[in-house]
Amino acid sequence: MSVEAAPVPGKAGAPKIKASDRSQDERRLGWKLVAPAVIMMLLVTA
Repeated sequence: MSVEAAPVPGKAGAPKIKASDRSQDERRLGWKLVAPAVIMMLLVTA
């Protein structure tokens, strides 16, 4: 006996929205600021 999940309406054909240049730059800056802290936390806990 197999059970199939019902499709979620609105998810299948939803177009992907490209982020603006400003949004991409802010995300990149965030990763640049967070990355050193993450690396230090990994080194300290290891």
